[in-house]
Amino acid sequence: MNDAGLAERLPAVTTPTFVVWGDSDHIADADYGRAFADAIPGARFQLLLDTGHLPQIETPDQLLDAVWAFADSHAVMRPTS
Repeated sequence: MNDAGLAERLPAVTTPTFVVWGDSDHIADADYGRAFADAIPGARFQLLLDTGHLPQIETPDQLLDAVWAFADSHAVMRPTS
């Protein structure tokens, strides 16, 4: 879990980025997730409540709601024909 060059590469990310973190993650706390989001220009951070390290298993509905909301906020509007 250690990549010495990661901090230098994150500012170059240009893709819309959503960092989702569990408030009960005992492997890496929320400050770690916030640091990732802060290092990526324009990234959004969201803390999931009552969630540990595996939100896709522990709180899948909460995770999906968050991911869909983020995706919808970045959807490209297409003209109707």
